[in-house]
Amino acid sequence: MKRILYITAMLATVVYATPASAEFILSEMIVDIAPDAPRQHDIEIISQGKDTQYIAMETIMVENPGLSNEKHTTMTDPQKSGLLITPNKMALAPNARKTVRLLLLHPQGESDEVYRLVVKPVIQGVEETKNRMALKLLVGYEALVVVRPKDGKIDINAERKGTSLKLTNKGNTNASLQFGQQCDNTGSNCKDLNVTRIYAGQTWATTLPYLDGAAKFQIFDGKEMKEYAF
Repeated sequence: MKRILYITAMLATVVYATPASAEFILSEMIVDIAPDAPRQHDIEIISQGKDTQYIAMETIMVENPGLSNEKHTTMTDPQKSGLLITPNKMALAPNARKTVRLLLLHPQGESDEVYRLVVKPVIQGVEETKNRMALKLLVGYEALVVVRPKDGKIDINAERKGTSLKLTNKGNTNASLQFGQQCDNTGSNCKDLNVTRIYAGQTWATTLPYLDGAAKFQIFDGKEMKEYAF
């Protein structure tokens, strides 16, 4: 889930800059497609600007998500990527809302398929200026798209030593940790914990605020949210 900046410039002698601002937003930044969900999913692009925005979409396939060797590959052939984005270009009028459809072309695999949907503004043309350099910062987005496998399950193994907590997901789908919290041994002075997404086969470690007291998380497995205590 990212917001990204694009820079467009026109060379001349005097410099002026336009502040970066998001002139559109997405209705969802994380699309988590459950095994029994429909093969299509719609998100909306919502105008926040005063001018017509020209927007392009790209599909990025993510290999080894969450690891140091994570790899991003821009895909132009939906048959190879397994994800069709339609439309992949649009003109978004002021105050308008338009729908982008994500369509899964392949059957679910044995583990998560992970994509980034890049939604970025594009420049149709630059007005001529005299003795100026125009610099405009354009804001785009990368939405996370996770396609869960058939019969996806998480299996969280915990190892706790002192204030160190290590969680390993031995299942075949990612565990989305949310709303982490630990209280002291009296059940008070509760503090929020770091949260993350643990992909299948991966380990995540964090430091707890207290030696005693259960570390509790709400964990989403693609179908339901459950509370875990470690």
